[in-house]
Amino acid sequence: MSENFVATPRTAATKQAGRVVYDQEVVFQAFDDSLVSHVAFDYDGYTVAVPMLHVRIGEDLYYHSSRGSRLAAQAAAEPGLQVCINTVVLTGVVFARAAIKHSVNYVSAVVYGLISLVEDEGEKLAAVMALVDHLSPGRSAQASAPTLGELRATTVMRVPLRESSAKRRTGGPLAEPDDPASEIWRGVVPVGMVAGRGDGDHGLPSPPVGPFWRQLPN
Repeated sequence: MSENFVATPRTAATKQAGRVVYDQEVVFQAFDDSLVSHVAFDYDGYTVAVPMLHVRIGEDLYYHSSRGSRLAAQAAAEPGLQVCINTVVLTGVVFARAAIKHSVNYVSAVVYGLISLVEDEGEKLAAVMALVDHLSPGRSAQASAPTLGELRATTVMRVPLRESSAKRRTGGPLAEPDDPASEIWRGVVPVGMVAGRGDGDHGLPSPPVGPFWRQLPN
């Protein structure tokens, strides 16, 4: 049985409480099933939200960037920088007869926490290689590892998954007045990520993408 996060004033539901869950595994899976999350933080007097590739290792999220990025610079200048992170996985488009009842099915996760720089070179290397494997399982064993100079020129950041919650919607459109004569279709169209054919070296098959993608044949 998976553990639950403790609801906080920042993660407590303000509406549609029935869709909010604090199950640790649901939050973990949302990040495992997505490639990009948005990291929001204060920078130079205004709020910035940056889309970034992520990878989860245990109970932590990892990001990497060049040292010149705003997030890396702010995290270095302000130890204990507060961030808000969110990601979403869409699973269906919900069609209703009434325009206001249209929706989507999804699983989303939100994390509040402190982002910190990873200084240990072994942890940095593990995070970089895990991110490559998140893009394509087993790819890190094929690609050349970063040199020490490349690793030192890269900023790796960690955020603990402690103050977190998830939200999900499943099923069809909400109840609406019956209209048997209506010719407007009502139901759910499943959606998901699809990887196309690779555009690269001729004669070599493109590598597989993450297991949450459906890949078209080469």
